Amino acid sequence: MFFRLKQLKITLILFLFGFGFSFAQTITVTAPSAGQTWYKGQVYTIRWTKSGSMNSYVKIRLYQGSTKVLGIVDSTENDGSYTWTVPTTLAPGTYFIRVKTVDNQVFDDGDNFTIADDVRIIVNKPYWGDKWLFGETHKIKWTTKGTMNPNVKIRLYRNGNKILSITDSTPNSGEYEWKIPSNLTQASDYKIRVKTIDNKVFGESGPFTIESSIKLHGGINVNLRLIDKPELEVYGTVLNFTNSRIGEVRFHVAVKNKGKKDAENVPYELKISGQGRYRNYIVRGTFQSIPQGMTVTLDRSFVFEVKGRYVFTFTVNPDLKAFPEYNYNNNKVVKSIFFKGLPDLIVSFIGVGMHSRIGFSHDVSFEIKNIGDSSSPPCKLRTYIQGNGVKVFNVPAIAPGQIVKFKRSAKWFKLGYKKIEAIIDYGNIVKEKREDNNRGTVKTKVITGTIFD
Repeated sequence: MFFRLKQLKITLILFLFGFGFSFAQTITVTAPSAGQTWYKGQVYTIRWTKSGSMNSYVKIRLYQGSTKVLGIVDSTENDGSYTWTVPTTLAPGTYFIRVKTVDNQVFDDGDNFTIADDVRIIVNKPYWGDKWLFGETHKIKWTTKGTMNPNVKIRLYRNGNKILSITDSTPNSGEYEWKIPSNLTQASDYKIRVKTIDNKVFGESGPFTIESSIKLHGGINVNLRLIDKPELEVYGTVLNFTNSRIGEVRFHVAVKNKGKKDAENVPYELKISGQGRYRNYIVRGTFQSIPQGMTVTLDRSFVFEVKGRYVFTFTVNPDLKAFPEYNYNNNKVVKSIFFKGLPDLIVSFIGVGMHSRIGFSHDVSFEIKNIGDSSSPPCKLRTYIQGNGVKVFNVPAIAPGQIVKFKRSAKWFKLGYKKIEAIIDYGNIVKEKREDNNRGTVKTKVITGTIFD
């Protein structure tokens, strides 16, 4: 009777040990990531992943070192994301996020990240590719973010060299009227720099052109571009997913000059309004020349990683116009596309049965789950059982939330703990939300299985 109780005790311990490894409860904070900077007053998404069965609600805290600075939320669904506006009252510094189940059973501390003041100057005018004429008066315009000195100085630069001090001090009001001197050199690589007079914050425009006008009869200043104008039309727009990478889209657009004059140094702007790093993404450039009756094209590819809708707005000769046209109504096109997200494969379960007896054959089961937003393509599962070697399985496409199971047998001839490991997407051919959670490992203890244990 004593020996039977002892054997039952060993079996129960092994049962609990095996299940402790198989059903591990974990939370992993994935955003903010290490080294990121989040600005005060801006909206961000705290993200985490989970495995195993746990409480359906979590609380989120902000820490600095060992000190809890802020209770971000006391209870929110354990669904992997929470939208947070960084308070403006926080002191700039290094912090980390803790996500913890409301029953205090499972938690994780994220990586260190920085919270900083959102202090910036953005020069809006002159616009990239603008053409300003000698003797004209233009408004230099800028916007500010954050608290800064109430006065700024404005400088004209070319090739990184200061050409002119436009003003040494003016109120930081967002605009300054400037009459362009006639003694400047005609060029297309000028930039305006607006800088606080304490030299702590500055912003710079994109390159723009300063050129001359000519005098016709009567002494009237006329820009020659008003005679026989170009007319630009945006057409032939394509926005679709490519077959080369998950989440990759191709944006193609054509611009034709239907006017009566060649267009030179034509600025364009492509805005993407979407998710993640494409939340407010802008591409600016210049077509060197669009001759009368000819067409130029822009072809770019982008790779999305976050589920959601993405709106592409392409404008040629945007904003206040680099040059006059007959018609500005056909200078813009808007296209949108929905990205269903990326897959995310994990080893959700490794089972070795209730116990492992030396010299006996045992079933070892593996479960793979897609915790991402979209189906994964076929890939490989590599399994390793200490003392039994490696076996690789072909894994079919897995839909979001779907679990696929695999099984192999194992037999041990030595006592002690044995390692069992599984790696999904062995070969790294699947583009995933996370690439660092594809491995699962457990151990099992091999016993004799006799009454002499």
